[in-house]
Amino acid sequence: MASFVKFDNFSLNLAKGLINLKDDQLLVASTNSTPNKAWETFADIPTTSGLSFSLNNQKLTETNGVVKLTADDHSRVASVTYDPFRYLIMVHVPTTTLIAYCDLLDTVNVTVGKPFKFDIDQAIGLLKIS
Repeated sequence: MASFVKFDNFSLNLAKGLINLKDDQLLVASTNSTPNKAWETFADIPTTSGLSFSLNNQKLTETNGVVKLTADDHSRVASVTYDPFRYLIMVHVPTTTLIAYCDLLDTVNVTVGKPFKFDIDQAIGLLKIS
């Protein structure tokens, strides 16, 4: 999985205490719209593809001053067909503030009965903060 790129406002929102990466609900939403690092909230995303899921069991670890966010893998078998997507966007649910996005490098098509797996490399993590 490609790494997540932080949106411009993320660090400020984290410093202000508006986001708690370990305890707050974080959602991952899919889109085919190329992310703009200046986007701030979920409403800034022009279109979403319908596929979304919450991160579960978020963990923060620190090594040499770098904090890493990890969570459990997510998998499902689609019960509906979703619009094609290439990007995943991490959203802070309580505020709808955007955290980061990931370019999957190719369009993903998830149709009825097809499995979808979001595999998180625990060694790399979802996001690093230094």
